[in-house]
Amino acid sequence: MARIPVWDESSPSTPPEVREALSYTVGKFGENLNIFREMANHPEFVRRFVDLAMVSYGEGSTITPAHRELAYTTATVVNECHY
Repeated sequence: MARIPVWDESSPSTPPEVREALSYTVGKFGENLNIFREMANHPEFVRRFVDLAMVSYGEGSTITPAHRELAYTTATVVNECHY
């Protein structure tokens, strides 16, 4: 059982402010990942997080897919994540 609620935007028990935040993430990413559903416990946080992520993933980003992959690989090696 999750200790942090994982909100479902289609559930009637989801608070309106959480539903709005999840709608915002869908508008930016096209889908809601579980991490967004968990972050939505703090709606303003998830909005700001998505805005920050769009700096690298948005249409106007100057970071190429190759550079993003290099950053992922570097972080994996530095943090010894062998998965």
